[in-house]
Amino acid sequence: MTTGKNAARTAGRWPGGRTPYGVRSPRGSGHIEPDPAEYPHARRIADELLAGKSAMRVAHDLERDGIRTRDGARWDARAITRMVRSTAWAGLLPTKERRLDEHGQPLDVWVPSAEPVRDAEGNPVVIGTGVVSPGERLRILGLIEARITKMGGGSRGKRPHTTFLGGIFSCPHCGKGMTGSGSGSARSLMYRCRTRSVYGKDACPGVVVRAPRMDAAVEAMWLSHVSALEHGSPGLDAIVRRWAVFHDVEKEQRRKEVMAGLDAAKARRDKLEHDFYVEGMLSEDRFKTLAAEQSAVIESLDHEAAELAREADLSVFFADGEALADAWAESTLADRRMLLGCVLKSLTIVPARFPGDRTPILGRVVPEWVA
Repeated sequence: MTTGKNAARTAGRWPGGRTPYGVRSPRGSGHIEPDPAEYPHARRIADELLAGKSAMRVAHDLERDGIRTRDGARWDARAITRMVRSTAWAGLLPTKERRLDEHGQPLDVWVPSAEPVRDAEGNPVVIGTGVVSPGERLRILGLIEARITKMGGGSRGKRPHTTFLGGIFSCPHCGKGMTGSGSGSARSLMYRCRTRSVYGKDACPGVVVRAPRMDAAVEAMWLSHVSALEHGSPGLDAIVRRWAVFHDVEKEQRRKEVMAGLDAAKARRDKLEHDFYVEGMLSEDRFKTLAAEQSAVIESLDHEAAELAREADLSVFFADGEALADAWAESTLADRRMLLGCVLKSLTIVPARFPGDRTPILGRVVPEWVA
């Protein structure tokens, strides 16, 4: 963050930059106010979310009525959720949190936090009038959280894929990812175009493929391709290295222990901050002492986690197609997605020529392999 933005936050003023949809900050004012052109649509979004509609359903309704984002793009569930998470949407001063890399190490990248800046007494800093009140925003976030939890996901970040090719397989019409959907037995599971599902048939004609057929075809292609790879090829080397990192039993167990320790230490630090800033249960000196202890633990575990991810003993692995085919048969869904991604750049399918087209699925699947 720049010095100027830090100073603005310290003074309780809008730090500059892009405001969320529905509000604006007049130049030099340092405060937030409703944007006359956007506010009616933003307030409609808020009212529909408060009424219990899903973010995806709201996005569909906006698309139906020809309402676009500030940039003229189509609304989707992610854009709506991101807008709600912005504290400025409720007239509160936003703060930033530091992004971490895949090993948990801090990057020089800061992203908006869902928590507002708080004053010395722990109260959110108000910088104007938003689209919703702080209480309405919390209710909407709670409804979104409950919906995600009911679907089996988490409150933050991306939910893990539950299908083999979800996010890997692309629609032949729009080039966007296909997602798995369906109910009942695995045989009823389908891959469907995400663009069609989110924006409707006017955005993309889409394609629907039975997941078991597609999975079996890609599995056969993977085994055939990997068996033909020569020792030292980039794809095979990537498979062996990543397999080693994930499946060195001793290191994997320690990695799990380290990650659990990190989660616990971060939870303790969050509780300390809550007790100090919100509840006022700790003196400043006591808070600083305890927070420093937890920060030291987190730093140590972060370093060990990075080392475990970097080091891998490859001596127990041998790179040949037959051995890796055996490994595939015993692997988990996450493992199979990893193994496929090591050698595959893209994957799509030729659309059916007509309803009931009986062209074998292997004749329609189009993979692009890593050179």
